Amino acid sequence: MNNSSILNGLLQHDKQIVEYVYRQFFPRIKEMVLRTPDANNADAEDVFMNSLELIYLKINKGVLQLKCQFSNYLYAICYRKWCKELRRRNRAADPELFVEKFHIEVEKDIQTGIEAQEQLSLYRQKFSELNEISQKMLRLSFTGLSGEEIATKLGLRNATYVYKKCSLSRKKLIYLIRNDARYIELGTGSN
Repeated sequence: MNNSSILNGLLQHDKQIVEYVYRQFFPRIKEMVLRTPDANNADAEDVFMNSLELIYLKINKGVLQLKCQFSNYLYAICYRKWCKELRRRNRAADPELFVEKFHIEVEKDIQTGIEAQEQLSLYRQKFSELNEISQKMLRLSFTGLSGEEIATKLGLRNATYVYKKCSLSRKKLIYLIRNDARYIELGTGSN
C-alpha cells in the first residue's frame, strides 16, 4: 500500500487502513521497544498509538509531506517517542538500534537485494568523515534529545544553532553517501 493511501485512510479514520497499519508495522515497533529490559507490550502499544496520533494531527493540519516510506517515518517517530519515554524513566536508548534497524528498513523499501550491512558500512564510513561536533550532535539527536538538551550537553549557543547544524550535517552526510561510487554499485542510487 502506498503512502498516499495510508495517509488518506488515517485521515478518514478508515478502519481497514488502521488495521492494516497495525498489522504491518506494530510488530517492528514492539520488537524495538521490547529490546529494552523491563519494557512490556503496553509500552510498545503506547508508543505506537501516540506516534499514530501525532501523524494524524500532522496530516489533519496539512503539514505532513513524506519524502520516505511511511514505515520508515513511523519507525523514526516511534523511536523518538520511545527515547523520550526512556529519558523520562532516566534510562538511555541505544542509538545503534535505530541506525541498524533504519538501514534494514530502507533496504527493504528500495528492494535492492543488497545486504543491509554493506549499506550500513557505507553510512558509517561517511558518517566518520563528518567533523567531530557534527557527529556528536547527530548521535545525540538519534537518541531523541531535544535541541536545547544537545546545546546544553555540548556547550553550544542554543537550540536554533543545533537544529540548523544538525540539518546541514544530515545534508552533508547524504551528499557524501550519494557521491560515493559504492552508492550506485549498491543499487541505492538508481531511481
